[in-house]
Amino acid sequence: MSNDDRRDEQFNASERALIDRLRESPAESASPEARERARRAFLEGEGATLELRPRLTTYQRWGGVLAAAAVLFFVVMMYGMQPTSTWRVTDVVNPDGVAGVTAVDGELLGAEIPAGRVATGPGSELELQLGQDVRIRLIPGSEVELPPGPGRWFGRERSLRIHAGELYGTSRGTNGSEELGWRLTLAGRDAEALLTGTTFALFLLEEATCFCLFEGGLQVQVAATGERIDLPVGQRIWVYPDGRTEMRPLDGMETMKLEMARDRGIQ
Repeated sequence: MSNDDRRDEQFNASERALIDRLRESPAESASPEARERARRAFLEGEGATLELRPRLTTYQRWGGVLAAAAVLFFVVMMYGMQPTSTWRVTDVVNPDGVAGVTAVDGELLGAEIPAGRVATGPGSELELQLGQDVRIRLIPGSEVELPPGPGRWFGRERSLRIHAGELYGTSRGTNGSEELGWRLTLAGRDAEALLTGTTFALFLLEEATCFCLFEGGLQVQVAATGERIDLPVGQRIWVYPDGRTEMRPLDGMETMKLEMARDRGIQ
């Protein structure tokens, strides 16, 4: 006799008939919602509610990190591009004829120029120095476009352009043995030259652009043809608008002025 038969002996005929019908009826399974409510009640207690967090997109997960990285990159770039030096006036003759320099307490000597055009009128001369790297002198009737100083980490290529007259200059180092550590190009109407050092001149004549090299190195690039020429020490080169070039030795006046520029050196 089975266990079920022994338990059925406890009931009368009517009760056993009801039990048999219940056994034969199909079993009903709980719905998913009921199962979920039962699981939550078991885990969190009766009446607990289940809060589901929305699924975050890739942008929501990483947007904040990327935005912070972009801001940091911008700050680093701005800091790295800040010039480390400015031009300052180290000598001046007839200050009334100088344009593009703002006097400090009525004096041009020692005034600083971040960048921009400066010019000398008749009878005026102006000497400028950029940090501890380059020193130039403008004779009367000259005009140049001064570049900003080299950036701290970025923006370390600069171009000094002449618009009229003559400039004489020198850079740190001796005989080109010490380079600037950044690229300085001397630009004229018909050509430009990459400066290695050390003592040089740049003239803008009506018929040509002229570069002079007393010491160091200048690599001249002709605008019309793209030709590159390493200028020998003690020589000057005339570059014409049509691309023709003419090389000559320095004359006595040019040599004297270049020697003076070299001897003054960097303050």
